[in-house]
Amino acid sequence: MLRLFFTVVFSIHAAINCFAAHLLIDERYYNIDDSGRLILINAEVSVLNQAFSGQLSQLYLDDTFTFDQPVAELVTGKQYVIHRDSITYRLYFTELPVIRLSTNHTIVDEPRVYSVFQLRESNGRVTNANMGIEHRGAYSLNYPKKSYRLECWADTAGRLTRDISFLDMRSDDDWNLNAMYNEALRFNGKSANELWQHIHQIHYHTLEPSAQNGIKLRYVELFLNDRYQGIYALTERVDRKQLQLKTTDAGMRGELYKTFDHSDAARFLGAKPYDNTSEIWDGIEWRYPDDQVDWENLYQLVRKVAKASNTDFYETYPYDFEKSNLVDYFIFLNVLRGFDNTGKNIYIARYDQQLPYFFVPWDLDGTFGAAWDGSFSPYYENILSNGLFQRLWQDCYPDGFMDQLQNRWTMLRQTVLEEAFVKNILWSNYQQLLANGVYERESIAWPEFSYNARHIQEVLTWVDNRLRYLDREFSKPCVPAGVVNNQNLVVAVYPNPTRDLFYVELGNRVGQEVLQLSLFGMNGQEILRRDVQDARTVLSVGDLPDGMYLLNINGSEYTYHQRLIVAR
Repeated sequence: MLRLFFTVVFSIHAAINCFAAHLLIDERYYNIDDSGRLILINAEVSVLNQAFSGQLSQLYLDDTFTFDQPVAELVTGKQYVIHRDSITYRLYFTELPVIRLSTNHTIVDEPRVYSVFQLRESNGRVTNANMGIEHRGAYSLNYPKKSYRLECWADTAGRLTRDISFLDMRSDDDWNLNAMYNEALRFNGKSANELWQHIHQIHYHTLEPSAQNGIKLRYVELFLNDRYQGIYALTERVDRKQLQLKTTDAGMRGELYKTFDHSDAARFLGAKPYDNTSEIWDGIEWRYPDDQVDWENLYQLVRKVAKASNTDFYETYPYDFEKSNLVDYFIFLNVLRGFDNTGKNIYIARYDQQLPYFFVPWDLDGTFGAAWDGSFSPYYENILSNGLFQRLWQDCYPDGFMDQLQNRWTMLRQTVLEEAFVKNILWSNYQQLLANGVYERESIAWPEFSYNARHIQEVLTWVDNRLRYLDREFSKPCVPAGVVNNQNLVVAVYPNPTRDLFYVELGNRVGQEVLQLSLFGMNGQEILRRDVQDARTVLSVGDLPDGMYLLNINGSEYTYHQRLIVAR
């Protein structure tokens, strides 16, 4: 029907103007940024090209625009120079959906303010909605390109909400618009989430067929108050509805928590006392149930991982955690080398109080060789872990964690973790953005953005190296747990924070084993490594930038982790 509409309307107009080769564009498809002198049309180019013959010289939008040079064929992603009177515009054609948001209010972190929302698709479908909008994110709020949280309103005041389905995603009232500002090629988070969907299926899917252990993302281009804002990812949210957590009464209900910091609790290294009057506990946010706060279940879970004896831990963890999820998440975490997702960006959930906990990945921008700030490193070695996975790494029992890890790795390497499969996900997202001219428009909207065509090959090479490295590491014999509790290695690190020197004191060691000390940045890159045997070691960090670092000390029977802060 759309093609018929275009063909009839455009052909009639072209026939009338057969010598001038003019083209009328329906208002559903064009988007004009007068301030930035940019026009974006997301009609199907193949249909447009059928609507004129010869050399196209003019477009009719809200006014007449003349091409700088007549064109014989319109091409998606290519820049054209057109003029309205004496004003010059850059014109692009895109196949991507376009979101238009308009508001008379200042958008802030909280509360949401009223806006008019319109989603325009290249097939002619237009979705209109009232929308509450606010900024979202933590550190990303410092970026010039903002991410947004959207809530679909049934009115203009937000008293009632309504569910809407966008771009074949779920029907809901709550959505995110991710700016992807710190993703050099704007594809890390989308590619990582797609890979997770291939790797893992939620363990209770037979009970809840619509449950998804993760989110879908779709690329869109955004105009805010008629100003072009660049490429965004419209995403679902991880919540009770996405996971279909149990909502029945009498204690049979699910749980959902979100970690937001590399705290001891989030990394399963220790359990501080909690306060049930607060929705925050040691770097973790309470998300569901929404009618009460009771940290006891999660507190006991973290405490058991951090403090239980080897016997108790290895006997009970398969009942506390869904083991197939643990295996898949650990593999996924290490394939991506997603350092932030060892503790900071994880959802911890369970379907109901009779079933084990499982992990849901979140905020996957610092992946595929990239750090949280967008910087890329070719470094591909080291195994990412936390307090939980450190102990699971030493589960050498038959059908234990390491046994299942090696079997699962072998299977996945023949399917969705084969090099070509992983790289094709990245390449497909990259090509979609490149073919639609997105990188060029990003640099127009955000001049500090610099597209590097060589970076895609750097990422693909990193994937090859990372997978082969994991082949070697995951095939090594399992070393059973010896003494793994931190209290068996007495460590003192001071002062913390420091300006220039850390003093590391070791004591209460059996024998004089040489231990390995490593210091990592928050992007997961190893900054220094040294062998230590003396009771006291001095680390000079005066040349490091201010920020948080992770200290690891390991031996054949010892492990120790601590966060260190450099501040001046």
